[in-house]
Amino acid sequence: MASTSTSPPPGTSQEWKTNGWRITVSTGPIATEEEKDRLHREIEKSSAPPPEQTYLANALRIEHEPSGWVLSFCAKDALKQSLADGNEPVKVAMASKWQADRADALKGVRKIDYDWTYTTSYAGQWSNARNPGAVMAMRDSDKQLNVELLTDRTIPLVAYHEAPLFVSELDDAGASELSVKVRVTERYWFVLMRFYLRVDDTLVRLRDVRWLNEEGGSGVLSETRWHETSEAGVVAACGSDSEQAASLLMSMAPSMVVRYRMSTTLNLPF
Repeated sequence: MASTSTSPPPGTSQEWKTNGWRITVSTGPIATEEEKDRLHREIEKSSAPPPEQTYLANALRIEHEPSGWVLSFCAKDALKQSLADGNEPVKVAMASKWQADRADALKGVRKIDYDWTYTTSYAGQWSNARNPGAVMAMRDSDKQLNVELLTDRTIPLVAYHEAPLFVSELDDAGASELSVKVRVTERYWFVLMRFYLRVDDTLVRLRDVRWLNEEGGSGVLSETRWHETSEAGVVAACGSDSEQAASLLMSMAPSMVVRYRMSTTLNLPF
């Protein structure tokens, strides 16, 4: 078993194994303007430009070696899903009054027709190189994540990795960010992918997707929890720190949980 490790240096990749799974992380710098332009041309469905800080080289790949199933996470797929979601653009506070005061000047100006916050329902992508046409089946589950296991600090840690996928300052109107973390131990692997959005004086939105596979388990559990509120006091209290915002919003659950789902994989041969 590999020794305990944190994130590899930028521009490199590293892998670890546990219970038949191979976990690979790749890291790199912020994409150049040329790389972002190429990405924009490749996935364009609207006029949405990529976020200012897009980390195309940062990726997480989790392969179940006996079956060939792979769960992967990357910025490109997340941004593709954001466009496919077709979310309504968020209006910042005072936007309506601002537009009304400038109605004449704004005549003929095209409205923003894309979700400039980059909100995405992306949860990772399953694929199978041995059977490219295969689709990972997921079904709702009443089983919960094993919190006792996840908080047991006596379990030897093999590796921990955390990386941003994209970050945007939203033209100084707030912040939008997507990140992924993975923890590998001798008994399980655990992933947290977090999307955090703060639009100043308007709303906060937190979407956490957790994946867990534990030794001897019958599949991979997935939990999706979406928090959102426009309550002024909460928006102001959340601030720019996603960890602080997550702690606050989770302490107020379930009042601000707008979507929740537990599901499990069906196609893994356990």
